[in-house]
Amino acid sequence: MNQKLLQSLPTHITCIGVSKHQSLDTIKKAYSFGIHDFGENKVQELLTKTESNQPWRWHFIGHLQTNKVRLLLPYVYMIHSVDSIKLCEVIEKEASRIQKTIPILLQLNLTHEISKYGLDESTMKYLIQNQDQYPHLQFKGIMVMGPTSNDEFHTKAVFDQAFKIHQDNIKNSPHMNILSMGMSDDYHWAIERGATHIRLGRALFKE
Repeated sequence: MNQKLLQSLPTHITCIGVSKHQSLDTIKKAYSFGIHDFGENKVQELLTKTESNQPWRWHFIGHLQTNKVRLLLPYVYMIHSVDSIKLCEVIEKEASRIQKTIPILLQLNLTHEISKYGLDESTMKYLIQNQDQYPHLQFKGIMVMGPTSNDEFHTKAVFDQAFKIHQDNIKNSPHMNILSMGMSDDYHWAIERGATHIRLGRALFKE
């Protein structure tokens, strides 16, 4: 566990431990060091790790197929990767069925990479303007991934753009106050540019 990294993080930052391929024992150790939120990007792997009365919160951070929503929804606190109108509709339907209200983030693809999922800005704005159609979803903010190249100039530009969009959203929807961006290779740039949540795997779990 990278204790030095944890101690260096600003107190206003929520660090989500990306726990894919990590054992429950490792997750429990991370929890003891103050990580209270863990993110998985595969539904089946998350389900193998869920137990009753776990003290931490599960976040889903990967691409979510609509046919996996029913399996996932009872176990997660927040979904970071809502990337289509159809997915919103399916989550709303399943949340209504089990009488659960679920916080979500709208994932934007600001790098325009084919390999990445995400909404364009116009679709994001449409969903925000019509969020009353989804009474079981709490629109809490946006999620962004940096460019695959990890080029400093490009990454900072993407994060600057995400921050501006985030601030514009807050003006109209104050409850949309989460900006989830930054991973092991670029989290320091994300924090500099206004991230509220970062998602750390390799950098966090290394000894």
